[in-house]
Amino acid sequence: MRGKKKRGREEERERESNKDLTKKQKAHSFSFFLSLSFKQAILGLTFNWGALLGWTAVKGGSESILELAMNSQGTSTLELFLAALSSSPSSSLSPLVLLSSPAPWLLYSAGICWTLCYDTIYAYQDSRDDAKAGVRSSALALKRKGWEKGGIAVFGAAAVALLAAAGESAGVGCPALYGALACGPGMHMAWQVTTLEPGDAGNCATRFRSNAVFGGLVSAAFALGVAAASS
Repeated sequence: MRGKKKRGREEERERESNKDLTKKQKAHSFSFFLSLSFKQAILGLTFNWGALLGWTAVKGGSESILELAMNSQGTSTLELFLAALSSSPSSSLSPLVLLSSPAPWLLYSAGICWTLCYDTIYAYQDSRDDAKAGVRSSALALKRKGWEKGGIAVFGAAAVALLAAAGESAGVGCPALYGALACGPGMHMAWQVTTLEPGDAGNCATRFRSNAVFGGLVSAAFALGVAAASS
């Protein structure tokens, strides 16, 4: 009985040790990527995987990808996506699904540009700390070039343009969608750029949080576009 309890405690300690090791590995990996490139770009690449996963689920068989997710507890989104890509060509999760249209890649790219917008605005608050820590960020790069607002304008315009292109590629491109994107997300991004004060932490925080509204406007624009295209 005592032997079983001892083995159980040893196994529990081993599991905890493995968990700590995994956490340290992830932390070191993230620090490694930050030392190589802008942290906003890394965030954009990881945050927006949903565009590719969603397309795969809808166009490639939602039951299969849901089954894959349910049987992969503790698995990251990236690992699920790579598992989907490694499926055989005849599988409903074949990588050919993602090559069937440029729409998911345009949407993914739009998400990356949007992430560069809002997280650069957020990073303006941390630029001094980032400079001291030696962390590369888009905020520091834009400040060095004197493009604090111009860079946000470029990223924002690219995000809205890519959203429109994604809609066109997905078959919902119509005047209603384009108009809604221009008047909703487009005008909201213009407001963010023109009223942004990179040296004012409170101003940056307000504009960063306002991107929840931007996301809602994007959803509303696509809902309107889908309704208009199907009528």
